[in-house]
Amino acid sequence: MNQNQKTNRKIILIILITGAFFASLSQSLLSSAIPSIITEFQINASVAQWLTSAYILTLGVVCTITPYLINKYPTKNLFQASMLIFLIGSILSYISTNFITLLISRLIQGLGTGILFSLMQVMILYLYPKNEHGKALSYIGLVVGFAPSLGPTLSGIIVDLSGWRTIFQLLIIVSTITILFAQKFLPKDAGEKYTTKMDFLSAGIIALSIMLLMLAITNITTNKLTIDTITILITGIILFILFAYRQIKLEIPLLNIKLFKDRKFLIVNLIIYISFICWMSGYLLVPLLLQSGLKYTATISGLVMLPANILYAVLSPKGGQFYDKYGGKPTIIIGAILLLIGTIPFTLFNTNTTLLEITIFYILRLQGLVFMIMPLVAYAVSNLPQKEYTHGMGIINSNRQIFGALITTILIAFVTISSKNATVSTTGTNHAFTVQVILIIFSILLVGFLKD
Repeated sequence: MNQNQKTNRKIILIILITGAFFASLSQSLLSSAIPSIITEFQINASVAQWLTSAYILTLGVVCTITPYLINKYPTKNLFQASMLIFLIGSILSYISTNFITLLISRLIQGLGTGILFSLMQVMILYLYPKNEHGKALSYIGLVVGFAPSLGPTLSGIIVDLSGWRTIFQLLIIVSTITILFAQKFLPKDAGEKYTTKMDFLSAGIIALSIMLLMLAITNITTNKLTIDTITILITGIILFILFAYRQIKLEIPLLNIKLFKDRKFLIVNLIIYISFICWMSGYLLVPLLLQSGLKYTATISGLVMLPANILYAVLSPKGGQFYDKYGGKPTIIIGAILLLIGTIPFTLFNTNTTLLEITIFYILRLQGLVFMIMPLVAYAVSNLPQKEYTHGMGIINSNRQIFGALITTILIAFVTISSKNATVSTTGTNHAFTVQVILIIFSILLVGFLKD
């Protein structure tokens, strides 16, 4: 690769990463603002967490159609369209006057982010050789992984200084600037296109399935285990199975789930989902523990999480470099052990726990995720041919977002059930982190089924 090609590659990366950074930042940017939103709109924690879970859910559903979009439309057009959708969602969030409007605007934001996130990762796989995928994706993790981790800190400060709506003012300004820069500098297209076909029926089935599953789980967590709720849950599961069956039968599937026939792809995906659940639930549960359980301010909550976020950003490339040098199995084991050590104390924290203890063990959690977020994405697709990169990334991104949203909703239920009048107890968060401990141990056991 000559110097001009390397320069062009860097320009593409900078533009893609900039847009993805702020779109990803939006995933967790409301986490420290949730207690304020609970108070303003008179809702409980289980309902309020939909602002994050529904965003992630939408992102996951959209990821199922990104293989089609990436293979169908030029990079520049797709990038700008996704950023414009995200901008519209941010504007609606800023002017929302009730919870429903705010929730709808978050769904629109998730739509834009879902396209952008998969687009960026597929482009990385195209632009870098396979032996550099771990390092390259970890640099993306430095930005995209750091963004949601930074969200609680940044939002905590913003909420205390000027209120939660200022969060969306920031997103409006940055997304507008990014669209303008993309128009000037982003090339029309990059990467090879492959035969693709849009199956609207599959897209509708998976979207309806996940919506019903989320609705059923939310009803269950708010102590509404009725016949209607059970019917909704069963219907959601049946539709999910129908979606999978249809993808197997279609000659050109919306999402090629036949890739799960590859043992490595299947097992590593399961571990990725577990790590994403721990990551997503962590940045929701820790602010709830600090603010509602221990009665600290949003700013203090954000500052407690800041050291871990900074170290995650600084050390994120090391996870990819470790994978490129030593392979996937050692990477998983080290990451899972660090994550486990950092999570166990959260099952025991109470009103006597100090901020220093929470800070130290939250750092350990995120250091474990340095090895388990982006490096394992490279590991999962390492056996796939290049033409399957879009489907491989679509599967990884959609499923980890969907399962992350569903399981996080359940974890928040442990908090909500033990809460009264939107006041979160430390016992509730203890239970939620106990579930994570079990999942982490399971991920370590899965390593034994990997051959390389």
